[in-house]
Amino acid sequence: MTISIYSILIWTISLMVAGLTILTYISTQKVSGRSFGFCIFCVCIWMTGIGFLISANNYEIATFLNRFIYFICSLIATSFLYFFFTLPKDNPPTKHILILLAILEIILFYLFFFTNLMVHDVFKLDSISAWGWHFGTLSFLFEIFFLVSFVIGLTKMFNEYKKCKDVSSKNHIKYLFLIILFGSIPPFFISIIFPQLGYFDLNWLGPISTIFWISIMTYSIIQHRLFNIKIITIEIAIFMLWIILLIRICSMEDIHSIIEEICLLIISIVFGILLIRGTLHEIDQNEHFERLTDELHRAYIELQKKN
Repeated sequence: MTISIYSILIWTISLMVAGLTILTYISTQKVSGRSFGFCIFCVCIWMTGIGFLISANNYEIATFLNRFIYFICSLIATSFLYFFFTLPKDNPPTKHILILLAILEIILFYLFFFTNLMVHDVFKLDSISAWGWHFGTLSFLFEIFFLVSFVIGLTKMFNEYKKCKDVSSKNHIKYLFLIILFGSIPPFFISIIFPQLGYFDLNWLGPISTIFWISIMTYSIIQHRLFNIKIITIEIAIFMLWIILLIRICSMEDIHSIIEEICLLIISIVFGILLIRGTLHEIDQNEHFERLTDELHRAYIELQKKN
């Protein structure tokens, strides 16, 4: 494996996405919120896989990683479609939809990993992306599935936005719609459309292009106060620790040292999640006390007026 500045950059952005995943997942109990967190998690796995693909030196490993990346892309489409169906009432999709999505994923899993019908083989490139590949005869099924999933989902979300009467819920749907729409367009063209046209040199840029998606979501977090700034500060510190540990792992050659650093990274991830959960609980309690204080203050003022 050859670690380059590009693979490190991809993994760094992937950790940023992982942080948004953790923040989204543990800060809500809603079905829609947690399903959106799972969507982001799948994006994180896809980005990490591309980082390993452009670092791979072995044909067999590169072939497996390429198929794995495409399967994760199908899982991204499925998870986002699941998320779209949870809006706006925060209910999971019907059993028929769940069964259909599960069957489609099982079929795609078989086609990607046990046949050459989706990705036939890989070949070496003299570029940053390192690898190109030949598509199988059924590869068009993936593109259709991916595109149709997002078209159906975004159309449903747009229709829910038009029907929604509550201003707060309407704004929430609007920001999510913009985040998903503008966040998915660059990687869709770079990592899905361009390879179908035989252009692989920008494949490494697909994960990095999600920085636009991160920027939009960060803007929504800060501008619309979706999350507390204290949480964001803690997350930045934790991400920096994870990034340092990941770079150390990638730069080591001794297997025992690598295992030790991986264990340390896992421990830091667990403690980081516990720290964020504890901080969120503390913030919820503080906000609850502030609301009680405000209510008592208003009640005291009303009582004084009556006297």
